[in-house]
Amino acid sequence: MPTRLARYVLASYLRTLAVVQAAIVGIFLVIDFADRAHHYTGPGVLRDVSLLYACKALVVSYQLLPAALLLAAGACISGLRRRGEVTALGALAVGPGVLYLGVLTGGLLAVAAAIGLDQMPVRNESPASVLGWAGQQVDVLTATRFRQWGDFAAYYGPRQWFRGGNRVYFLRQQQGAVFVDVSIFTLGPDFTLTSRLDAERMEPVPDGSWRLIRGAERTFPREGESALAPFDERVVRFPEDPAAFRLRAGRPEQMTLAELRDEIARRERLALPTSGYLMAQQNKLAYPALGLPAAALAVALALRRNRKGHLTAALLEGVGVVAALWCATVVFRALASSGTLSPPVAAWAPVVLLSAAAAAAIAWLE
Repeated sequence: MPTRLARYVLASYLRTLAVVQAAIVGIFLVIDFADRAHHYTGPGVLRDVSLLYACKALVVSYQLLPAALLLAAGACISGLRRRGEVTALGALAVGPGVLYLGVLTGGLLAVAAAIGLDQMPVRNESPASVLGWAGQQVDVLTATRFRQWGDFAAYYGPRQWFRGGNRVYFLRQQQGAVFVDVSIFTLGPDFTLTSRLDAERMEPVPDGSWRLIRGAERTFPREGESALAPFDERVVRFPEDPAAFRLRAGRPEQMTLAELRDEIARRERLALPTSGYLMAQQNKLAYPALGLPAAALAVALALRRNRKGHLTAALLEGVGVVAALWCATVVFRALASSGTLSPPVAAWAPVVLLSAAAAAAIAWLE
């Protein structure tokens, strides 16, 4: 009997979740379209806008999943209670555990589907997942097709300055695997400049070396002295091989865990900031999981005694909890960006706090 009842609750919750998810995603997209419609002009606009909002629907569905899990849990249990089914379960000596089981099972299925959509590679190039590709399409179409640049350059613009060990690389232009107009500065132990190497082109060699074409090396043996040595072609080997400079374009949230792991290692080697990438790596699991304690809290609130206006109360409570979750997520992300908290702590702290709140609510209501 409890297993059959749990399946019934699970089916009810999944139906409610589908409706809630479609509703909140649809509302978001309609508001977004109304706000940006004056930018959507030019030839082929219908095709481009259709692709843009299809991709936005995927991205927004993932971003709003915790909120949908919470709102659907409250609405589902409120509906069961309004129809007297919760009272009927009590008459059969079936405790509220079957309600939690059904809702959390549905939540786990939804979270697993979201993580699979975000992590399952479907392409050989980055971003490899469906969700990552959709996010990149949103960025590219919004910036290059509809001229709303935002922070596009910060994630897709070419990076020119790198540091590796005692060298600083200024790679002004990139043409595939070749760099044009480069300067490489070598620093001494006391951070003084010991040499500067300039070249028109820097090409990778199959053995991991670099071929510098038409350049000059200026050395500084002592303070106030320098020597210049021009060259037509020179093969040099730096600690950084050609693969070290192949940074992935795009937001860290668009990358899979495997891509993030490689990108973080590459950026650490080149002394580039990695806090956003470390935060995104932790959030790949922490953010979808946030919906599970949120759903448990919504069930606990929906089951409290002497509750009136079941569905309206569930929606109002859900909006309040969602607002608190959003504030907590933003605050912890800011603390991680400033270096006050480590990315793992900042990513998982909202999950831990919400789980504690859900456990306290369940214990208090029982």
